[in-house]
Amino acid sequence: MSIYSSQSYNTLCLSYLQVTSSDETLIKVLAPERTAHLDYLASYPVVLELSSSLWARSQLEAVIDVRCIATGQRQTIGVKIKLHGEQGTQVQQGK
Repeated sequence: MSIYSSQSYNTLCLSYLQVTSSDETLIKVLAPERTAHLDYLASYPVVLELSSSLWARSQLEAVIDVRCIATGQRQTIGVKIKLHGEQGTQVQQGK
């Protein structure tokens, strides 16, 4: 029988999660970040890859895929992006 501390158990569980983007040229999934006060929660920040080529694309859609490699469970999250403004104007990334 194995006994894990809360922190090591949560690290083990987190290692079974795989979060990916269907289009890494559009959306990049960053490394997980743990919350300071709840060590069993983690967030996977995503970043919109800003470039002038975004305005040339006909569709700005991607899927974030969340999988548990231990159980095979899978959840997909659709992402649609709508650009405002004109190409060449300064774009600021929101938080």
